[in-house]
Formats: sequence, C-alpha cells, structure tokens
Amino acid sequence: MRRMLLFTLVVAIGTIAVVAKDVPTPESAISPNVDVPIEEVVREEAVLGGQVHFDGYTVYRLLPQEPSQLQYIASLENEQDTPYDFWKHASELGQYVDINVSPSNKARFNKEIERRNISSAVLIEDLEQEIRNVTSQSASPEDPTDRNQHNFFLDYRSYGEMGKYLDQLVYKYNSKDKGLLVKKHKIGLSSEKRDLHVLEITTASNILKKSIWLDSGMHAREWIGPPTVMYIVEELLKGYKVDTNVTDILDNFSIYAMPVVNPDGYEYSRTTNRMWRKTRSVRRDFSFNGFLGRFGGCVGVDPNRNFRFQWGTAGASTNCAMDTYAGPSAFSEPETRALSDFIYIRRQDMLAYLTFHAYSQLWMTPWGYTNALPPNYNRMIELAEKATKALTKVHGTRYKVGSSTNLLYAASGGSDDWAYGVAMIPYSYTIELRDDGRYGFVLPTSHIIPTGEETWAGVKVLMQELISRKDHTTTP
Repeated sequence: MRRMLLFTLVVAIGTIAVVAKDVPTPESAISPNVDVPIEEVVREEAVLGGQVHFDGYTVYRLLPQEPSQLQYIASLENEQDTPYDFWKHASELGQYVDINVSPSNKARFNKEIERRNISSAVLIEDLEQEIRNVTSQSASPEDPTDRNQHNFFLDYRSYGEMGKYLDQLVYKYNSKDKGLLVKKHKIGLSSEKRDLHVLEITTASNILKKSIWLDSGMHAREWIGPPTVMYIVEELLKGYKVDTNVTDILDNFSIYAMPVVNPDGYEYSRTTNRMWRKTRSVRRDFSFNGFLGRFGGCVGVDPNRNFRFQWGTAGASTNCAMDTYAGPSAFSEPETRALSDFIYIRRQDMLAYLTFHAYSQLWMTPWGYTNALPPNYNRMIELAEKATKALTKVHGTRYKVGSSTNLLYAASGGSDDWAYGVAMIPYSYTIELRDDGRYGFVLPTSHIIPTGEETWAGVKVLMQELISRKDHTTTP
C-alpha cells in the first residue's frame, strides 16, 4: 500500500507544468518573484479521495481568565502542525477563543481544558451538520444573474456567478447620459488562472476626485464578505441621481471594489474543504521535508500575511502547513501582487481602504504588527464610531472599534497595514463582519441581506463624513 501511494505522489508531482511569469508592475517589481505559477495540479485531496467532511467536529469557545490559561492556549496554537483550527484568537485575558476540534482530539482537549480550569462552552456541536444546514437553506433562483437584487443575495454565489452579476451591473448602470461610468477591470490571474476583477465606479463630475477601495474574500472560508461588498456596490449604483447622499459620494469619490481577492481558495472552500482559508498556490520543493509537506496539505499562503510591510514580524507562520503561513516571501502570491500593484499606481488619489473579513463584529484600524497606534488614529476612530453607530441602528448589531492588535491579535503582513504604511492611504480599516461566534464562518444565508444592509449604512456614513470634513485632501 505504501509503495502504491508513493508512486501516485511521484506521478502527481511529475505532471506539474510551469507557465510564464507575470510581467512585473510597479509595486511587485520592487521585490523578486519567487512564486512558481502552475497550470495544472493534482491535489492531495484527489489522491486521498475527495471532499473534506467535518462529522463530529466541535467548535468550542474558551475564556482565559488567568495568565497561565492564556499561555496554554497560545501554546496549542503555536504547536508545530497543531491539530486545532483556531477560529477566533485572544491576545489578552477576558477575550474569547473559538477552536474547532476534531473527534480524535476531543478527549485530550477536554481533559486539558478541565485540568486547567479554563471556562468553556460549545458553540457548534457538529460542524458538518451546521454546514449542511446552511446548504439546505440555500434558495438559489434558476438564474442568479437576472439582475434581481433580492434573488442574488438569497444565497452564497460561486465566483463565476458573481462575475456574471458584475457584468450585468456594468450593462445596466454604465450610462454616459446619466454621467455614471462603470467598468470591470481584469487586473491579473490567480494561481489557478482565474481572472482577478475590480469594479470601478465613477462619474463625469468636474470635482477633482479622490478614490475609495473596498475588498473582501481574502480568506476563503469567510463567505459573508463577497456578497457584502457586492451589496454596497449595488446600493451605490442604484442610488446615483436618486439618493442625494449617494450622488454626493459618487460625485466626490471614485469607488474601486474587488469582491473576491482569493477566488481559488473561495472556490475550493465551496467544492472541497469548507474550512479552507489560504490561497491555492503550489511551489516546487523537492527536499524530503518538502515532499512530505506537499502530501500533507502544504498548499497555499495566507494572503493577509503576504503584504510587504513588516512581513513575517508577528503573528505569521513560517510553516507552510499552517493557516497563517506568510509565504516564502512578501508578495509571493499573484493575488496580493495584483491587488497591491493596482492600488500602488493610484495611491496618490486613494483616500480610504476598506477590507472586509469575518467574523467578530469589529471595525479596526492599523497597526496589526504592533501595539503602537498610527499618527491619525483618533481621526480614524472617530469616523469608525460614527459608522458603527449608523450600522447598529439598522438591525441592532453591535461592533467594537479599535486597532487590530488591541482588539484582535498581532498579525504582520496585512493588507490594511500595507495600505496605510506603504501606499499611504490615510483611512485604512479592516472590518470583521457578522457574527459574534454563534455560527462563526458558517453564517446562514438568512444573514446575507441584513449584513449587507447594516454594513452599507456604516460605509455610507463613513464616506459622507469624509466629504463633509474635507478630509479627502489629507495624508497620514
């Protein structure tokens, strides 16, 4: 059996085909590209038999209240090839920690938690059943691209469906007569050669414009991000020349929106492993450890640890099997290179950068790599508080505001830190969407529209505040 398995792996690795490297653009050209893009890969899951299931997996919520408890939980997370999937982290006492535990590790996990007297509760008893519940709630119309907003947001859509819906928005709203200009840019290719798209919305206004960037879908399993960004996009398009506030926003700002930064990972989370987080890049490593790592699932990079600002200095792993693996170098991933290059050449006009993740209901500023606060922290927090107040009024959902490190945990190489520290975008935010942990990454489809509604309310106020304060001419 062992000989047959090794033979299969050798054949799989031997079929890898190298394709041409991307042409360097202004930002990525600064550092060498060590990524080896591939056209076709025989996945380790295909060798082992297909889709990943989570029968009997349980998500626990822990509450460390003593330093020794916090240290123990951190040791579990930092353990080489840890068997635990950390959904929510704690950087200080009194913060919740959510951990997904497999059936084979439950007995040991519960024994150690009880021995250390760590407060615990079950959030999700059986993860596979929760995933199936979400799937059974899906109410997909026959044609999700029929330009019916309500229908489109009834379900989590595939990357292809989202692309077609963006095309429909361009067709419907791009109008020289109305003065509304809508364009879909192809800014690059993913590792698996999917087109990477950015939607641009601008108007024929005579006002000298700044621009605002929105993105989501950086982490594959955070499904609520892409429909939320698309909801905001459609509200902006529908509201021009109808809602005076929206008209004012679009006459002052150009909007760039990238609903899915990591399409390979997103599609993989739909078809094979619902809990996948990283990209799907594969690199050549013919060492013995690299060979075993490849077989063991050593695929992909955490894109939100891959940006070239304080890369690899905190909260990022050098172990390629870990979910927070920062990559072999900054901007090793074609997805992060494409995003950063597009922004970097437009950086002088960029006023705000908003990246949407899940979950925890947080509205955060830089820095992520250190406890230090950015120079205009007070201004950013003031606007974030106004935005979250408007958000809460819609459905009562409450958010916390603060810096990433102080609210969540230290994490270097993040896109928000890069946007603020390198592209010099003065208002840079990471927004962790619903929920606060009941469903975590497996948020039911019934939350899609309410999340879009409340997040749009917050983003709308943020954009209005930037206009009214004339802050769209400032720098950090």
